[in-house]
Amino acid sequence: MSAAIALALFALDPAGFGGLALRGRAGPARDAALQALRALLPADAPVRRLPGSIDDARLLGGLDLAATLALGRPVAMRGLLAESHGGLIIAPMAERLSPSLVSRLAAAMDSGQTRAERDGLSFAAPASFGLVALDEGVEDEAVAEALRDRLAFHLACDAWEDAIPPDAQTMARARALAPRVRVDAALIHDLAQTAEAFGIDSLRALRHAVRAARAHAALHGRDEANAEDAKIAAALALAPRARRMPPHEAEPETPQDTQQETQQNPADEAQQESPQEPQQEPADDERERAGLAPRETMAEAVR
Repeated sequence: MSAAIALALFALDPAGFGGLALRGRAGPARDAALQALRALLPADAPVRRLPGSIDDARLLGGLDLAATLALGRPVAMRGLLAESHGGLIIAPMAERLSPSLVSRLAAAMDSGQTRAERDGLSFAAPASFGLVALDEGVEDEAVAEALRDRLAFHLACDAWEDAIPPDAQTMARARALAPRVRVDAALIHDLAQTAEAFGIDSLRALRHAVRAARAHAALHGRDEANAEDAKIAAALALAPRARRMPPHEAEPETPQDTQQETQQNPADEAQQESPQEPQQEPADDERERAGLAPRETMAEAVR
């Protein structure tokens, strides 16, 4: 169910979410997920497949030779990035994309446009799209970190379960509402604390989580995100990136534990009665010297 929710949120704003990584071999589960995603997009949204061996002329655009010869003047040809404006780019075997291709994709995702100077032409075109990175890697193979950090959702094909998707009317209403959904500063702070507990230091991850909370609220017709929206956002946008698990809360003492404490020897009791200096959390300047970000930095950056 969580994978289906992630697809619905992503389909509301593919470019805003950057994209999603879908890990797993080609097969019925992956095909079902991609089909479900296409059904959630607007009917006119373009979907393009990215060949791993694509050259710069096809990717960024270049000289349209046939039109140039016909008209007797240089005519620019749109590249695949510009053709995907407002829709999706699907990248098979994304874990094997070349560093240069990863760099060009990341640049376009950040700027929302593509620029090229080729064959005596200089041109720019809008290129706002969501990237679906199909990660088919085994063992240590993975999508380049420069792309992974820009992708809001990281899903596994084997976790896909068929679910009833939102209908087109619900999706259209949510797309219109999402930009107006308010996210309280307290919720942003909670998401920032969750990111810190997971060991996540990426500001993009927190921004994705806030956007996911906003989208989830819009999908349910609310103009203000609540705690449930933040919980779903943390589960979908933060938990898959976790580098450590948050510490568990201390378990309540049992009667046996209490009895053992009362039977401890006098030396232990005397040691406990002696005053001890309370341990204080390091101040922000000390955290910075230790290589840690101040607690409020991430939350303030996305408000």
